[in-house]
Amino acid sequence: MNALDLYGANFPGRILFGSGVRNQVPGLVNELLAGQQPRVMAVCSKSVLKTKPGKELIDALKGKIVKTFTDVPHDPPVQCVDQIIAEIREGDANLVVALGGGSVMDAAKSAAILACAEGKTADFLNGKLPMPNATIPVIALPTTAGTGSEVTKNTVLSDHDANVKKSLRSPLLVPKAAVVDPDFTQGLSFTISRDSGLDALTQAIESFISLGANRLTRGLAREAIVLLMAHLESACTTDVNITRVRVAEGSLIGGLAFGQSGLGAVHGLAHPIGHTLGTTHGLTCAILLPHILKWNLPAAKEEYQELAQTVGAGNMPEDFLTAVQKLCQILEVPETFKSYNLKQEHFDYIIKNCRSGSMKANPRPMSDDDVKQLLNSLL
Repeated sequence: MNALDLYGANFPGRILFGSGVRNQVPGLVNELLAGQQPRVMAVCSKSVLKTKPGKELIDALKGKIVKTFTDVPHDPPVQCVDQIIAEIREGDANLVVALGGGSVMDAAKSAAILACAEGKTADFLNGKLPMPNATIPVIALPTTAGTGSEVTKNTVLSDHDANVKKSLRSPLLVPKAAVVDPDFTQGLSFTISRDSGLDALTQAIESFISLGANRLTRGLAREAIVLLMAHLESACTTDVNITRVRVAEGSLIGGLAFGQSGLGAVHGLAHPIGHTLGTTHGLTCAILLPHILKWNLPAAKEEYQELAQTVGAGNMPEDFLTAVQKLCQILEVPETFKSYNLKQEHFDYIIKNCRSGSMKANPRPMSDDDVKQLLNSLL
């Protein structure tokens, strides 16, 4: 029996989507705590707290919040998670609200589960300690569209002392509730909208062609790809509200897909490349996407042909590749990492640290020599 016929799924207990659903968060807090006195740890992006939706949400939670943490950098380091854990314990928090992009959600989710055990975050990340078997419930509200972290069972953290960027994984990392309110994405810059949106598209495509894909995940990934291919350009370049709504929806649905199926070589390579160059995750994925799509073409012709027909790009497998390349060009994605100082001296580190589960799920295997050849083309 193959993966298409044998699979399971691990989704959040509650998913709310649409403009204004943030207003339901106070009620969700009470529902999840089932009569307990709320003691909320809020992990937020500083910039979001300056927006109208962000202010409204925090105001609505007044009297429930015991601690607030706003110092999460992108690619959150393990020390940041340790700080949040200390705040959770000091406030005796019994629920975590994560309001921000992927880094904020990943840091908050990590802290919520690791606060239930003794040990440093680095020791869990590097496999010295087993993941805890309990967690503090999390309500995740993404403010970009996005990483999909609001519905997934993993987080991505950096350990600069060990010189690695890698994932924590546990079914308990799936938030108890995902609240996706597109209002948070209104007014985002072109760069953030583009990079987060192309990350979402990458995730949906990689989920669709992943060796771990099944009928459930492919159905979700297909719908996400349709939404993102149709609306991402407009969401990045205009103020049309409905396009941002559709991109946020595509990101959510894509997250539901790849959270079950796994990803591919773009994400396998993006972690060590981004860690080495300091490029944001979304931009790193956006640069890699056309190159990896081309590499995977011989192994995914049927899938590419289906996607080309589904998004109206044509009837041939190559038509889907061309459509994605065109979108990246329109959105001014650099074709290489030349401007970010990728050098041959980085290759050994990248090759050593790219052998994650994502690489194993890629439909066409990549040897070390294949990776080196790809990296040379990206100089």
